Amino acid sequence: MKLATRHESIEIAVASAEETQELVEISGLSDARAEQSTALALRSRKGTGLVLCKRASAWVGGADPVGNPGTSAEEMIVWSSR
Repeated sequence: MKLATRHESIEIAVASAEETQELVEISGLSDARAEQSTALALRSRKGTGLVLCKRASAWVGGADPVGNPGTSAEEMIVWSSR
């Protein structure tokens, strides 16, 4: 096992039509449930991960993963799909 000593920054994007179709096929969801889901691609220099979810939010990162004190949740959300 190798312990990660640094974290790669990731790009969050809506998955392509091909990636979405692959996820839906793997998940076994019905068409109706699949239409209620969002397929996301998490990309970094090391590769791409795919996630099928009902809702997602991307928060401001940095040294403090929770955000700066006094920052409202609305100011910290950089992307959201509900």
